[in-house]
Amino acid sequence: MIQRHEVDGIAVVRLAHGKVNALDRELAEAITAAFRELADSPHPAVVLTGSGRAFSAGVDLRRMVREGPEYAQPFLSRLEQAFETVFNLPKPVVAAVNGHAIAGGCVLASACDRRLMTDIGARIGVPELYAGVPFPSAALEIMRFTVGDARLADLVLTGATLRPQDALRAGLIDEVVAPGNLVAQAVRHAANLAASI
Repeated sequence: MIQRHEVDGIAVVRLAHGKVNALDRELAEAITAAFRELADSPHPAVVLTGSGRAFSAGVDLRRMVREGPEYAQPFLSRLEQAFETVFNLPKPVVAAVNGHAIAGGCVLASACDRRLMTDIGARIGVPELYAGVPFPSAALEIMRFTVGDARLADLVLTGATLRPQDALRAGLIDEVVAPGNLVAQAVRHAANLAASI
């Protein structure tokens, strides 16, 4: 579900949950647990990335519908906790967005201090309103912190999902990186951020 290794002293956390790293209760809990451990680890910084063709394609909507409110309410609480744990980590976190980062996946990337994205035709954005998914307050505040008030309204209300160059202009990501160099570049960014603190 989550793979961890180290590159040049930087912790690399990789989501490895199904085909598109869909966010469900178990993955949310695993993210929270991993980042709580990393808060006390000797690693000066963290890189968060995905596996396969997605960083994370967002919430597992099929499971939410299938399991109903008894699943959805506690899950959304755990999801907010996962976002907050990444956002509040007391060391730099760089997202290496290796593919689609949609809805909750975009929020998770936005909870990181920097976002690098590879240009392989993937998209990033927050189409929650169009999918009929509640937008937790923590997710809204994380997005507001990342893109600012004016851009937040545009991104949330239009539900647009953006290609990397457009996401760069919108402030959703900080850099577009060649696919084969993504994690290495993210590790360098993380190390530089850690050294500047």
